Amino acid sequence: MSLDNFFHPDLKESDVRVLLSSSEAHHARKVLRKRDGDEVCVFNGMGVKAQGHLHFHGSANSGVEIHSSMTAIKPGYQVK
Repeated sequence: MSLDNFFHPDLKESDVRVLLSSSEAHHARKVLRKRDGDEVCVFNGMGVKAQGHLHFHGSANSGVEIHSSMTAIKPGYQVK
């Protein structure tokens, strides 16, 4: 089973936890029906991707406790 992905524009490979935006938190809890402790992926759109466990804080906030991350290698060419 694949993990659900969540966007966090400021994610760095060295992060150990991140807070999701309120819209991402809402999507996780209300739309995808994620539960506290579910494993998810977080990415920044620039090559950094991390896996971790989702933790809810109140009704509108959630964070991800990261246990592994990586940076994708950028190709040496650009598609136009």
